[in-house]
Amino acid sequence: MVMLCEVGEDCCQYFPLTELHPVMEHGEFRMETARGDSLSVNVSMRLYVEIFRSRTGGYEGTQVRDLRLTAVSGEVREVKHIQLSSSSWPNYGVVDQLDDLLDLVGRVCEESEEVGGALLVHCSGGLGRSGTFTVILAIYNMMRRDLALIENYLGQQGEIVLTELVLHLRSVGHPWMVEGEAQYLLAYQAALAIATRRLQELQE
Repeated sequence: MVMLCEVGEDCCQYFPLTELHPVMEHGEFRMETARGDSLSVNVSMRLYVEIFRSRTGGYEGTQVRDLRLTAVSGEVREVKHIQLSSSSWPNYGVVDQLDDLLDLVGRVCEESEEVGGALLVHCSGGLGRSGTFTVILAIYNMMRRDLALIENYLGQQGEIVLTELVLHLRSVGHPWMVEGEAQYLLAYQAALAIATRRLQELQE
């Protein structure tokens, strides 16, 4: 689960934050902090979290939590929760450091493959940041797993065209996903950077 906003930014506190209150109830579901060995304790915040750092040292406020969701039926799901600091990506805006965002996208893909299951992405409204992140994530996955898939999004001169991908995501998600020119440009900049990184890897 990827959270691209802060609690209080039109988003309620739906996951446990503190060691003193490690469990939350949501109707028929119980959510608790999973104290796995892979997590470190941030004593100042009393959180069982890992602090994610990109190669450039950015996104210092991003936290990775292991959570356990238990239904009344007894079914248990382990949830990897990655929360991006909203100061890194403001509402209606774009990120300052593209490389940091791409490092985060790569981390999300790694965690998703390891944990398995569906990936959920949300921000405060579920539109701009969520839609833009999902577009970038889709391009990243296509270029990592099967370059032939990217051909569906190439123009007549071989350029990447994201229009169809955005329209598809809008048809299956929300009709306003990706908000404004700045977020469209961010998606294109990310696609170009991902392609450049991938070509460099293939040439090594």
